[in-house]
Amino acid sequence: HSWDHRKAEHERIVAKEQSVREALVFRPLDATLHLLWAREAAEEKDWSQVRLRARALIALRPASIEAHLLMATALRETGQGSQSLRHAQRALEGLPRIRNKKQMDAMMAHLLLNYPSTEELAALAPREPESWKLFMRLLAQEHRDVAWKLLWDREKGSLSNQDDLYAMES
Repeated sequence: HSWDHRKAEHERIVAKEQSVREALVFRPLDATLHLLWAREAAEEKDWSQVRLRARALIALRPASIEAHLLMATALRETGQGSQSLRHAQRALEGLPRIRNKKQMDAMMAHLLLNYPSTEELAALAPREPESWKLFMRLLAQEHRDVAWKLLWDREKGSLSNQDDLYAMES
């Protein structure tokens, strides 16, 4: 269980040759192990386990985007929509830290799947300007009409026409 063996152990866990539960006995503060178990539990739709693992992961890595998305999904699946939105918002606050377009696209796909209505997206849209701008750009790539509606709702009263919306897009 030394540092020298972690990479090999991690590879065995990912390959499902070793149980993540067994590894956590020796490394209970290893955030990566909690993340792997949370992912497994989500695949199995074991939402109580997802919540437990995501809670541990958030305690270990409070800014973890994936931990907050996993928690948001588990809460939504168990009928706790308002708490779910709070965790989805926390995940979106991390958008500026993501440098990989594939990860950004996956995050947006996840959010659109789980929060399909404009009202839900408006409720979880980030408040911080940099995150808001990035969120809107990503949303507009695939769902321009939804992005326009969110932008219009947010800027009610300060926009006189659609040309003002185009000016804000840049």
